[in-house]
Amino acid sequence: MTTGLTDLQRKKLEHAFHLWDADHNGQIELNDYLQYADNIAAVLKLDANSQYYKSLKTKFHDLFEKLRKSADKDLDGKVSLQEFVDHYGNDFVIPKKIEALTLIGNDIFKFIDSNGDGTISIEEYVGFLAGWRVPEDEAKKSIFAFD
Repeated sequence: MTTGLTDLQRKKLEHAFHLWDADHNGQIELNDYLQYADNIAAVLKLDANSQYYKSLKTKFHDLFEKLRKSADKDLDGKVSLQEFVDHYGNDFVIPKKIEALTLIGNDIFKFIDSNGDGTISIEEYVGFLAGWRVPEDEAKKSIFAFD
C-alpha cells in the first residue's frame, strides 16, 4: 500500500483510474485500453486497416501490458483501484520514477501530436480527449486552463 499520498494526490489517482476503467466494472483490463484506442480512432476517422490504426491499437495494448506487469499484484490479469493507486502513488513518493514519467509523458505527447510537427494543435488535443468522451466544447475550454 502506498503511504505518503496527500488527499488530493489520492483523489487524482482515483479519478485517473475511473477514466481508464472504460466499462466501469471496477477493474482496468486490456479491453478498457483497446476501447479508448477505438474511440480515438473513430474521432480521427481512421480506417481499421490503416497502419496508423494498427499502431494505435498496438500502443494501447503495450501500455496496458506495462501497467499489468508492474501493478497487477494478485496476477488476475486486471488492475484494481488499490493496485492502480499503489502503483502510481509510488510515482509521487519515489523520485527515481520521475524520469520514467517524463518518458511516458513524451510518448503521450508524440501520440497526441498526430502530424508530428512538435506542437499539439487544438484539433489534435480535442480529438485526443474525444477518445475519453470529453465533449468538444469542454476540451476546447480546458486547453486554455494550462499554465
